[in-house]
Amino acid sequence: MEKVTTIPLSAGPIFGVEVYVFNFLSLFAEYSMTVSYTTTITQQSVAGIATENTDSDFGTEIGIGNNSKIGIVLYFYDIKRKSKDKRKEKNP
Repeated sequence: MEKVTTIPLSAGPIFGVEVYVFNFLSLFAEYSMTVSYTTTITQQSVAGIATENTDSDFGTEIGIGNNSKIGIVLYFYDIKRKSKDKRKEKNP
């Protein structure tokens, strides 16, 4: 019988940039740096003899975040309402 227990732990910052192409459309990209530590414990029992092995792994990863290379954001707003508000400001 074999039992494998894995305990992962990872953390890291994400940096991003957003560029407005128009007032309703922007493009963004995120860059992440991750540090991870994983412990794997393997327990085996063969013919009544139990053995346990522990393996640890440490790693770093740098790359594009948010599971994509680039993103697009559309901002929806009421154009008619905005134009009415501007007209009210001009004519008090």
